[in-house]
Amino acid sequence: MKQQGKPSKKKYIWIVIILMLILLFILLLSNCGNKKNGTLVNCPTPSAVVEEGEIERKSVEEIKNELQTQVDKSMISMRFNATPSKDADGFYNLMIECTSKNTNNYIVEITKADTGELLWKSPMMKPNHHIKKAKLQAQLPPGIETRCKVIYHGYNPNTNDYLGFVPWQITMYS
Repeated sequence: MKQQGKPSKKKYIWIVIILMLILLFILLLSNCGNKKNGTLVNCPTPSAVVEEGEIERKSVEEIKNELQTQVDKSMISMRFNATPSKDADGFYNLMIECTSKNTNNYIVEITKADTGELLWKSPMMKPNHHIKKAKLQAQLPPGIETRCKVIYHGYNPNTNDYLGFVPWQITMYS
């Protein structure tokens, strides 16, 4: 017969197991807390970096300005005559303008739309530069409308790396 007030053997075993688990947990924590050169040693590697202080946040206006700057860098602002014609001296009134809004340099080519034949190629144009008129490198048949492409090739102004191109359709008159 069991006496009241005395715990059973099973309760003692459970108490010992719980105490051992607590002791093991304390040993792990105390070992993990050792510092060597300012870093914790014998700790599991965290899956994230914990930093001191609050996260720096940007205002909506700052975010919009940063995004607009990125968009502006990738935009192209060019003007050209969509229907250039030849004058008496053999020059075409191209009226090509690389506006001051651009951040890149450009080389402009004019090709025949149907054959791709190169008719004219500009020197490198920086922002805020223009070409009013030029003679073509190849001749167009007189008195005929010719469908052409104006192709703007963009280059990084610091490295001269090629960035890509933008084509437009025009009609040239000779």
